[in-house]
Amino acid sequence: MNEKGDADARAREDLAARERIRYLHGPDGSRHPNESVFLELDRPSKLVIRHVSPPRFVLTVTLAAHEAGTAITWAQEFEDSAGAARIRHIVEPANEQNLDRLRSVLAGG
Repeated sequence: MNEKGDADARAREDLAARERIRYLHGPDGSRHPNESVFLELDRPSKLVIRHVSPPRFVLTVTLAAHEAGTAITWAQEFEDSAGAARIRHIVEPANEQNLDRLRSVLAGG
């Protein structure tokens, strides 16, 4: 879910059973094309997603035990570096929102 409340709850509940998600569902029930392919899911430590819809990228998230809690590594590799540069002002705050939500979940909140 992002700050607008967009989410695909079914993807969160049934991630291991799915290879693709084709839509992002908004809080008003609207559907937005947003295809992703789950390349790897190694519970509980690694998730690799290929974002098929533009902008195309591969996201790798790893979680590891750390003395302060959980260490999170978030690596997003875009297919087109020039395109990535053009949307950096959108991607960076969106990723921070995602990481903030993940930290909250890992902290039990």
